Amino acid sequence: MATKGVYSRTNTEGKIRWYVRIMVDGTYQRFAPHGGFITKKEATTFALHAKADITRGKFFPDKFKRDFLLPLETMLRDQTKILTKTANEKNNITYEHWWIHHFGSMDIGLITPRTIDQARQKLEQEKKSPQTIHHYLKFLRYRLKLAQRDGQIEHSPFERRKLPAVHNTRTRFYSIDERRRLYDALGPEWRDAAELAGITGLRWSEQFTLTRDHIHLKEGYIELPTSKAGRPQARLLNQRAQQIINDQLARHTSHWLYPNSTGTNPIEANNFRSRQWKPACEAAGVANARWNDWRHTFASDLTMAGHSDRTVAALLGHTTTAMVQRYAHLADAHLRAAVETVSNKQPTATHAKSPKPRK
Repeated sequence: MATKGVYSRTNTEGKIRWYVRIMVDGTYQRFAPHGGFITKKEATTFALHAKADITRGKFFPDKFKRDFLLPLETMLRDQTKILTKTANEKNNITYEHWWIHHFGSMDIGLITPRTIDQARQKLEQEKKSPQTIHHYLKFLRYRLKLAQRDGQIEHSPFERRKLPAVHNTRTRFYSIDERRRLYDALGPEWRDAAELAGITGLRWSEQFTLTRDHIHLKEGYIELPTSKAGRPQARLLNQRAQQIINDQLARHTSHWLYPNSTGTNPIEANNFRSRQWKPACEAAGVANARWNDWRHTFASDLTMAGHSDRTVAALLGHTTTAMVQRYAHLADAHLRAAVETVSNKQPTATHAKSPKPRK
């Protein structure tokens, strides 16, 4: 292959676009995917990748004949308009803004495994944890999969760049003493909210977006129309949970279970954390505390009560028991303690003299 060159032209809209002219099968061909490259760097990168693909026999010119440009920003925003909102919507908005800021002008057909590696490096430079980086990359992987389904790209770069599994090993849960101190520091309404989280396993996004329409106290359950699993779920309520919800509904007339000051929307997470949760944790002397640790507390209580992984997974809303395995050590400790209590109750052996053998 001989590279004839990378050059620019002004298109009919008066915008500068870059083109690549290379030799394929003995003739020079011009490549301007989706109306031309936006930057010279993209054009140069394309030329280098094309050379490598031609050498391997994997260069297919027809896939570059699409006559429109589809920047990543346009693709993401168009998809967001039609996708069903989930309980993870706030995080998805954060991920989307990040990708648009760093790679929004790049055409989706030019996103490569190297682009993914560059994104990972940027996220690492921003001091994000491996688990958080994993979520950013999973977000893009899902969106590119949708683009592939809709015929906007032929292949996703994630087909050649697999994401390694990253597991969140945080298993913080509250002891009985920590619960008591947090309850005292939170005050009546928010004390009840914390207890509700601890006896239902609801996530913040699930508990604080509940509406009256989703609550069925007589039947003893609540509906979650947009769970993190991506499908509707129902969660069981014990008698104490039913009482807490009933008391909370009696505090106001809003449509939401936990409304903001005007009653028009649910309480805002950041306001709650800064005005209620963080001061309460400091007053209670409870460090390294997050609201989601009430969910871990619920799981640990179930595990130490001897319930199976399948039961715990069902009550947490997990589709598999894999996430429940992080609490396995608690069950082991519980069983060991039980064995010790049985051992301690055994009578002490006496050391009487052995009788003399008969003659």
